[in-house]
Amino acid sequence: MSDEDLFKRRIEKFETHQEIEKKIDGHALKEELILKTSILDIYTDPIFLHDIEGNFIYINETACKFLGYTKKELMKINFYDLNVPEFSQLNLQIEDFTEQKELRFQSAHFKKDKSVVPVEIRSKLIEPQNKKLIFSIARDITELKSREEHLSLITDNMLDLMFQVNSKGIFEYVSPSIKELLGYEAEDIIGKRDYEFIGMVHPDDFEILIDTIQLVTKTLKPNRAQHRFKHADGHYIWVETVGNPLSDDKGEFSGAVYITRDITELKNVENQLKSSLEEKEVLLREIHHRVKNNMQIISSLLNLQSRHLNDEKTVNVLKESQNRVRSMAMVHEELYRSHDLSKIDFADYIQRLLSGLFNSYGVDYDFIKSEINVEDVLLTIDIAVPCGLIINELISNSLKHAFVHGQKGKISLKFHPDGEKYILTVADDGIGIPENIDLENTKTLGLQLVNTLVKQLYGSIDIYRDTGTLFKIVF
Repeated sequence: MSDEDLFKRRIEKFETHQEIEKKIDGHALKEELILKTSILDIYTDPIFLHDIEGNFIYINETACKFLGYTKKELMKINFYDLNVPEFSQLNLQIEDFTEQKELRFQSAHFKKDKSVVPVEIRSKLIEPQNKKLIFSIARDITELKSREEHLSLITDNMLDLMFQVNSKGIFEYVSPSIKELLGYEAEDIIGKRDYEFIGMVHPDDFEILIDTIQLVTKTLKPNRAQHRFKHADGHYIWVETVGNPLSDDKGEFSGAVYITRDITELKNVENQLKSSLEEKEVLLREIHHRVKNNMQIISSLLNLQSRHLNDEKTVNVLKESQNRVRSMAMVHEELYRSHDLSKIDFADYIQRLLSGLFNSYGVDYDFIKSEINVEDVLLTIDIAVPCGLIINELISNSLKHAFVHGQKGKISLKFHPDGEKYILTVADDGIGIPENIDLENTKTLGLQLVNTLVKQLYGSIDIYRDTGTLFKIVF
């Protein structure tokens, strides 16, 4: 049982005494209450009992020590005279208790030495003998006020806008920085509902901010959003708002603190960078396009040159060179077409590369089949170019030498990532590569090029001759 309830019961007990069932004057009531409530003198917080006019009925010893008076001195003072007018939130009236049984408010009391101490007061209306009395307990909140002042000093001088809303979305605090940031006075916002403030958001950003607020409310986790607020003079500024939810003792949403920062300059820089990147992207695409065109010109020149030669060996050398140039040109074409200018879709590149090689060598698809198994992977130009050249050489080698006298067969290619490495296998079921060919000491230009490119990729290459020829490259 609380001290207030104990005190009220003692008053009710006092009312049942037969000797006071008759009319009792104010003095007798005071004496009896003091006598019957001596236990409250040891209560750690100041306790006051007074009538509506503020005349004391009872004061405990803690209140006397707290204010620096003797009990006799304090009994002569009106309760309302103790309150510092500029700090007191209200003087208690009967109508204040009509809607709630207990009032809680902050005030400040004068002490005997004229110093001022901030207090929080809890008051109840009690009615012994049909007399309306007010029972109050005061608590020293000097330390709390000191913390609040320090916090206010910080929040009131923040460059960022800080505001707090309760569970009903009503603004309870808005930092003065709103004037500099948005051109409004804090008083214009405090007490309003959040939807009125959200109405100042740019229409295109309205849904973004609403979603952020709902996430803060439902998940009780901080969230952030970038959006535009309308300044008092009509223009919009870019801001980033971070919402931090508040919860009560039951873990339920009780409000939120929002911090809004001006990011207009950041957005301007971002837009400039975006514009600059777009310009560079256009330029880079144009470079890849021109490199591809130049390589196609070289390929066309080699093709024209081969038409004027009668030496089959020389024609084949030019054709091989033409295919190598084409394989590199296709990398630049893929980069030109790619959404990401730093990487290409290697699976699409392989399909087009092999199709070009089969056409270049006039392969009859009824005799030589192709089997391509390439996982969806994006490769940078530093990997794609040497890898494309390796595939060009190995496939070309199979098309030229693996199948003789109209022999039917199959060429297969597999490419997939394996952890941080890639595995490439190129195989055919043709007559097989001669046993005397050593990749480290080969005299053929194509295989020398393959060996060099594998080293360039910091990889390794192995040959398997079980059925036809299989090259396995790991890099």
